[in-house]
Amino acid sequence: VIFGYFAAGLNNIFLVLSFLAWFAAIPIGHLVIGVRWCQPNAYTRLPEYVISLAVFLYFLGLAKEFLLLLCRAIFTACPCSDKKKGTKRLQECIRMCFVYFFVHQLHTMEAWVVLAANLAVSVVLATVDQFFCNVHTWFLLNRELARTKHGERYMEKSA
Repeated sequence: VIFGYFAAGLNNIFLVLSFLAWFAAIPIGHLVIGVRWCQPNAYTRLPEYVISLAVFLYFLGLAKEFLLLLCRAIFTACPCSDKKKGTKRLQECIRMCFVYFFVHQLHTMEAWVVLAANLAVSVVLATVDQFFCNVHTWFLLNRELARTKHGERYMEKSA
């Protein structure tokens, strides 16, 4: 998938398809770790996996930053190279690091978490408004708006 991204002229559809490889992580991860993943149970091992993931992502980000600094030093700071070509090569390196160092996938996961949190809060607030006499609307928004009955529109003139 990643090679298709570069072969197709940096087409972003291949970045979306890279999420398909995640579904293979569970059965392959089970084969790599073995039976230890659930010994004594999965909840006991969960902190170990979360900490390992955090350390891995930290070192991955550190390697990406180091590589980008190295590329910047090579392509733009070198006085013997052409500045325009150096800038173009640096931008290519930034794009490659964006793909190979898991940045796109992390940004997408963060966006999904924000969307899910927004949906959950909206559902809770809508439920509170529906079943508890518009208490959220009355308390936070506007008392006059809260007097509007369900099914009516605010400031709509009745004929």
